[in-house]
Amino acid sequence: MKLLSCHIENFGKLRDFTYYFEDDLNVLFAENGWGKSTLAAFLKVMFYGFDGENRRNGDGNERLRYRPWSGGVYGGSVTFSSGSKTFRMMRTFGARKKEDKFSLYDDETGFISDEFTDRIGEELFSIDRDSFCRTVFWSQTDHETSATTSIQAKIGDLTAQQDDLPAYDAAVKRLRKEMERLRPDRANGLIRKKQDRLALLEADQARLPSLSAQLQQCAAQEQALTEQLSRIRLQKQQYALSVPERPAQETEGSKSVAAEEVSAAEERLAEARERLAAEQDRLMAAEERLAGERESLSAAEEKLSSLYATRQRILAQGREEQEQYRQVKEDLRQELEAVTRLQNKRLSRIRALSAAGILFAVILSALCLSRVIPMPFLVLLFLFLAGSVWLLWYAVHSDLPADNSEEIRRLRKEKNWYKSSIRSLSRKLRHIEDRIRGQKLLCEKYKIRIRNSEADVSAQKMSVQEAERDVNSSASGVPFSIEEDLVSSANGGSAPGTDSGSIPPDVARTLSEFDAMEEECRSRLQDVRSQSEELREMINDCRTSQESLPALKTEIRTLLEQYETCAKTLSYLEKARNLFTSRYMNPFLRSFRRYYGLLTGESAESVQTDADLGITILDQGLPRDPSLMSEGTKDMISLCRRMAMIDAMYPGEKPFLVLDDPFSNLDDERIKGGMRFLHTASLEYQILYLTCHASRL
Repeated sequence: MKLLSCHIENFGKLRDFTYYFEDDLNVLFAENGWGKSTLAAFLKVMFYGFDGENRRNGDGNERLRYRPWSGGVYGGSVTFSSGSKTFRMMRTFGARKKEDKFSLYDDETGFISDEFTDRIGEELFSIDRDSFCRTVFWSQTDHETSATTSIQAKIGDLTAQQDDLPAYDAAVKRLRKEMERLRPDRANGLIRKKQDRLALLEADQARLPSLSAQLQQCAAQEQALTEQLSRIRLQKQQYALSVPERPAQETEGSKSVAAEEVSAAEERLAEARERLAAEQDRLMAAEERLAGERESLSAAEEKLSSLYATRQRILAQGREEQEQYRQVKEDLRQELEAVTRLQNKRLSRIRALSAAGILFAVILSALCLSRVIPMPFLVLLFLFLAGSVWLLWYAVHSDLPADNSEEIRRLRKEKNWYKSSIRSLSRKLRHIEDRIRGQKLLCEKYKIRIRNSEADVSAQKMSVQEAERDVNSSASGVPFSIEEDLVSSANGGSAPGTDSGSIPPDVARTLSEFDAMEEECRSRLQDVRSQSEELREMINDCRTSQESLPALKTEIRTLLEQYETCAKTLSYLEKARNLFTSRYMNPFLRSFRRYYGLLTGESAESVQTDADLGITILDQGLPRDPSLMSEGTKDMISLCRRMAMIDAMYPGEKPFLVLDDPFSNLDDERIKGGMRFLHTASLEYQILYLTCHASRL
């Protein structure tokens, strides 16, 4: 491909400017600010459109940056040759992309051509804008030369396979994003968060037996302290009865009343304890039923999670096969369109030949009738005319048989296979959905039973608390007034507290000791009850958390499988890409060394490359990164790398090259090599070389 001329109506500071290109080296020497970079940008925009459309400032938004300084029509035209044809491309630009206008003409006939669309750059060069700027187009501000997947696809002649290397970047980006989201080795990774949650739940599960054992210990302590409190109160009452007696009738009556009341209190205490034990047994049975229901629910939810995972796998497989089905269907459509185009061309040729034959026969008939040609030829001419008419009729009224090629049969077979597989997956999915609905109903049934069991447990807990209150009430069933009466009788009939000197010191001391023991026992009993309540709440929390444990384990397994799948897929993609690109390392390296020798006059045997077409230079046995070298050396390496990639990308028809002052960082000696490089490269390529300094000519 070669540029023939360009005309700029208005673009940046250039206005009504025309330039005619030579076939080899085109040198444009002008001072800074003349518009050389604007001319280079115009050529890029004509083929690829503007860059940075969404940016608001003029530096990043080319549409704003190159808007005409003096107004007028924004745009121009470029005349170029591609293959054996010459085209004139015209573009005018508006304030927005939708206002742009593109037209392409066949320069020889002047008619509009449909050979290319407004994406002409990608169609001509078979690379995207970014790859164009890393190879064919050298800008003053951007010397990036890393190989994109579009470049690698062009080198491998895979630009027509839209699902291969051109989609590699997008696939790798999505895989890495998904792996970053899942990352099990990072605190903010989804798997790590789920694993931390699982560790907490498992810790709760491990604590549950210990908490249950502590609750049993607290229950035993509570019962022991309740019995101890009853014994202390009974001992206190018995001691009160053992103080010096009142007169015989009163003393015997008091003892009889006290004994009867103590006996009644003990009976009530025994009954209350029996009721408490029965309520505790019922509470334990209710809790066991609740635990069983929760285990059944956990098993049902784990099975439901497994069904969900199966459904996800079927959906993923279905999406993949649906995508493959659409791709095969599209490939088949393209193949059939190609066959149709071939048929149309063949029909057009037949029609043209028939029309030409008829015209030729009519002319010869006229000549025979005019006696220019002998009359005996008239019969043959009429036969020829009849044959032409029949051929024209056949071309108009008959269809040529379709090209039933092997590729079309294969695509149809693949289409039918994917269609059948998708139907089978749909049936499996419906079956799984039915099972999921059934499992959901079962889970709901267990949840209802669990709610009922929880209500039973709550009711039993209330009954236990009521029975405990009865026990405490029965334990303190003997009124303190009896003790006071007994103590009063022991001190000559005066009530305790009315005259402290009337109570014998040893009696008062003993009663105080009983009071202290009773208060201490009551305080310990309250502490044990508080601890029991806390343990019950912790046990309930642990049991509640266990309900989500199976589903969480299933989710973590699924996420780990997804992470491993992404990692393996990424590894396989990178290996496949490296294996593919490694085939072009040696030709690329030979071209690089040739251009490097032209630029520097030195051998490039120390230069090495990799599967990404990256460059390293061996220095004292160690590989050196060119990015750490001087600006001039980096520019030379970048230019040689570009040329080596272009050689590999375009083994046939060569593209034009735009070099906007590529030698600005070279010294005088290196510039001589640059000129040698330009003249040698111009033997194969058409080059537009822009510079502002006479020393670089």
